[in-house]
Amino acid sequence: MTEPTQDDSKAWFRKKRHGVGYSPNSWQGWAVTLLVVVVIVVLAITLAG
Repeated sequence: MTEPTQDDSKAWFRKKRHGVGYSPNSWQGWAVTLLVVVVIVVLAITLAG
């Protein structure tokens, strides 16, 4: 078994080229990002009223 590298194409997220943080690198990464946004919006609507 090999160790994962930063250039691993199977990674869901990759380091940003400029700035700080990570960005989605695959459809799984985009799905996780969308899920987090939906959860935040639903919680905001639920808690607001």
